[in-house]
Amino acid sequence: MSRTDNRSQVLNQVAEELDKIEDRRTRSNLAAATGVLAGLVLDDGLIRQIIRRDVMRESVVYQEILREGELIGEQRGEQRGEQRGILAGKQQVAINLLRQGMTVEQVVTVTELPRDVVEKLRDDNG
Repeated sequence: MSRTDNRSQVLNQVAEELDKIEDRRTRSNLAAATGVLAGLVLDDGLIRQIIRRDVMRESVVYQEILREGELIGEQRGEQRGEQRGILAGKQQVAINLLRQGMTVEQVVTVTELPRDVVEKLRDDNG
């Protein structure tokens, strides 16, 4: 495909040949592999127009890539949630310290929150 001037035509020809394969699993695995390889030289939108996604989704290759993506997404979500939880905890500690009479400077030192955040917490909860 990389050695032709008309890559989309080649992909169309490959897709036509894929449709002739009777074994569903083989067809879906080859469709997924074709989609991955085509992605090296063609636009994603064009690939989706030519190769049926429903066939690719049945592929073990596609399923493995999907599982890997889901795992990465879960890990990122957990990290973001952890970061948000830490921030929320620091903010609650800052509010409590301000209510106990600590100065903004002291709260900034203890919580390591930016001064403007501590000042806003003071103003919102004062």
